[in-house]
Amino acid sequence: MHRRNIIRSIALGILSPRSFIKTGKKSPFRKSAPDRSTTAERSSPAIGSPVEKGSSPDSASPLIPPHPDERLFFARPGQYWNSQAMHIGNGYLGLSFLGGVVEEVFSITEKSLWTGGPGEKKDYFYGIKKGGREYLPEIRKLILSDQVENLKQADKLVEEHFWGEEAGYGHFSAFGRLSVLFDHGAANNKDTPDYKDTPNGKEIAGDPAAPDYRNYMRSLDLSESIARVQYEAGGVRYLREYFCSYPDKVAVMRFSSGKQASLSFRLKWKVFQKDHTIAFEKNVFQLSGTINGNKRRYCLKMQLLYSQGEVSLQGEELVFSNAGPVTILLTAATEYKPVPPLYNGADPDAMTQGWIDQAKSRTFDILKSRHVTDYRRLYDRTRLTLPARNLSKTSSSGEPSPAQGTAAACELLPTNERWERYKKLKTGDPGLKVLYFNLGRYLLISSSRPGSLPANLQGAWNMVEAAPWSGNYQSNINVQLNYSGACSTGLSECMDPYIDWIKGLVVPGRAVAKEYYGSEGWVSHPIGNIWGYCAPGFGAEWGMYPAGAAWHCHFIWKKFAYSRDHVYLERTGYPVLKEASAFWLRNLVEYKGWLISGPSGSAEHGAFLSDGKLIASGSSYGADVINIPGNFQDIEMIRELFDHTIEAAALLKTDQAFSDQLKVAHGRLMPFKIGRYGQLQEWEEDIDTPGCNHRHIAHLYAVWPAQQISPFANMTGPVKPVNAEWVAAAKKALELRGEDRNYKNLPHKDIFTAANWSLALRMACWIRLQEAERAGKIFTQLVTEAGFENLLTFQQTPAAFTGSLKEQPDVYYFSTPEGSWTPVWQIDASLAIPGLLTEMLLQSYEDHLFLLPALPADWPEGKITGIRAEGNLSVDMEWNNGKVTTYRVSSPAPRKIRVHVNGETKELLTSLL
Repeated sequence: MHRRNIIRSIALGILSPRSFIKTGKKSPFRKSAPDRSTTAERSSPAIGSPVEKGSSPDSASPLIPPHPDERLFFARPGQYWNSQAMHIGNGYLGLSFLGGVVEEVFSITEKSLWTGGPGEKKDYFYGIKKGGREYLPEIRKLILSDQVENLKQADKLVEEHFWGEEAGYGHFSAFGRLSVLFDHGAANNKDTPDYKDTPNGKEIAGDPAAPDYRNYMRSLDLSESIARVQYEAGGVRYLREYFCSYPDKVAVMRFSSGKQASLSFRLKWKVFQKDHTIAFEKNVFQLSGTINGNKRRYCLKMQLLYSQGEVSLQGEELVFSNAGPVTILLTAATEYKPVPPLYNGADPDAMTQGWIDQAKSRTFDILKSRHVTDYRRLYDRTRLTLPARNLSKTSSSGEPSPAQGTAAACELLPTNERWERYKKLKTGDPGLKVLYFNLGRYLLISSSRPGSLPANLQGAWNMVEAAPWSGNYQSNINVQLNYSGACSTGLSECMDPYIDWIKGLVVPGRAVAKEYYGSEGWVSHPIGNIWGYCAPGFGAEWGMYPAGAAWHCHFIWKKFAYSRDHVYLERTGYPVLKEASAFWLRNLVEYKGWLISGPSGSAEHGAFLSDGKLIASGSSYGADVINIPGNFQDIEMIRELFDHTIEAAALLKTDQAFSDQLKVAHGRLMPFKIGRYGQLQEWEEDIDTPGCNHRHIAHLYAVWPAQQISPFANMTGPVKPVNAEWVAAAKKALELRGEDRNYKNLPHKDIFTAANWSLALRMACWIRLQEAERAGKIFTQLVTEAGFENLLTFQQTPAAFTGSLKEQPDVYYFSTPEGSWTPVWQIDASLAIPGLLTEMLLQSYEDHLFLLPALPADWPEGKITGIRAEGNLSVDMEWNNGKVTTYRVSSPAPRKIRVHVNGETKELLTSLL
């Protein structure tokens, strides 16, 4: 049987995935997928209300699924949100679903659905507590005194006078959970065991009262951004299709079956916002009210479109009886506008009504076509292909493989089984990496589009009233990881919400600079919300982090570096860079003949006192000394910020006097130091210890994302020279810090190491240092030890910290000497993975391109197209036996570049895009 037909047969329920494993043949190296032309907008009539016109009653026929590396699919419904839910979004809306047969559960939110802000705290002022600047001179005097005993006093003054205001900070929330409760007919609603033998193998019934169903599949097509749930019950085929349209600003949910007028179900809300009203009028099911705490208005509308049947509101439940195909158009908004100081002014009722009116004038097919066309415009720009290779029939430990045969066969396993197999063997299935590459790009496109707010800790999705860690914009690694691969994977527009958000911090950041530092310029600290919070945090170990704006400015520059858009640089980039630099020009302090920052803590990391000496060995939670002089994280970020500001001023031929001041200060920044273990030091004093496994490696900012320490920096030409000893020192620092959790180092352990973002950060650094195998090992650790079966990754969290997650907890995955842990999904590593995999194949610096700089041994051949390099360059290449065989570098206008490929450096003229 032809492989494509086999895949289609699985979707139709003719074969189970396991049927293919027994007969699977070796798959050859796949060529690039054929061009997927978009379905033309059909001339069928408008949807109309309430009847959906022009719809076939038998619209449940499954479609041929996409390539296995572009699809997640499961042979059973999901139960747990963190580990099993799948997600759709359009940058504004975020919907998660589990695919139950009797009960489908949607978690629904909109990214401006935040508590806190000026609506909750009338005198809200960007988190500012006034009076901090009066204590700044004394704090700095204590820090710079070179007396260890004075540092605790400096910490005490920071805690008492230099923290931000927690009241009004708020959290990312959700409307609630919408249940769709299906009635498949009394004859079919009978109890079934968890596992049931069928002609198609063992199938899992996820609901205790589920009907006798078969051929179940829950899938997410990454190539079109469409989710589906399909199964058979009582001889009737059922199909649900879900997608979130960016051009039409609606989520579309379509329910259909293979039998006319056979759909009966109820819509039931569990609403998280206390002030709410549920109404039904003119076939619009509406949820409206005000957000918890701040009383800002919201409105969620669901336009119901159906053929045949009856619908009625019974209490607060909407009941469908004997309906034909039913389409629900869902949209939502709040009164939020990103304009300080009030951040309001939008009309959520008018906005949602306008979007509904536009969407319902189009047929389902046209809505779908517009959505797919828009999505593919971004998704199709880049394509990674790795060959399906023969797999070992035993694992490295000699255990039998759970799925023997070829990688092509493994690709046809349900996603959870494919993941479990990889988790056990930790080898093979290169296509799984392609699947992660595609999933990360899908998630970025779905959670961050022009005009929306940026992706937060959970992207655009949330299933509880208060998201963990507030669902905030954590600015000491997490939001930066979210956008680290946007430009290199051809999704620079998806970074626009982050750029706009950074621009929106300048006004609040000026107020923070003035009130805390008595300074001009703008500054931000470790956390951020949608209300312009720029003040220091309100926790000892993480709050005193003034480097947030400097790291944000890395992306302000990257937007220009990849686009070379001088209009953007003049109107947006340079003004933001200049004011951030102006702040640091006024706030660097002299220490041992050099300039450093202060007060400041290395990201969430301090040291404890032992016999009058500082020792950095992890986290002792409350006993740490935080404001240690000469933290290199800040110095490296400020050095990069000054570099970019100076270069921008030169390109724009402006502000020569200011640029000269930056050059002088740049030359006086404290240089790197190498410690007694040969490691790159985190602070000026050599206090690192081999037992420290802290999650943050902030002092390696010079390696990633900056390129201040790089093996490439020893190349001749414009690339800046850096002594190789710094590369060796950076590697030593990474080796000492490690990737694993260290339970033996009690009480000074880091309980959050070896989670999603900490592993992604380490992987990024090893890639930059050309250590492909170490990076590949961490990737495997990341997606298996810190990953879920839905291919998302998590931060392990003490059970006591999970708060409202206890409403629907996932399985407790951990039992350690420290107690029970709950894995909580965060999106940062998922969004970072495409950029990390891209950097293994291409790295760029100024006019230098490095091809296959960190190619893992298990990728000996492959192909990638459409990735981007700095300088507005597009790169395609193929490789075999670890060597580049063909490549093409394109640009809008011809320009000279240097390409480092297969051990040679070539100067060439780019092709035209």
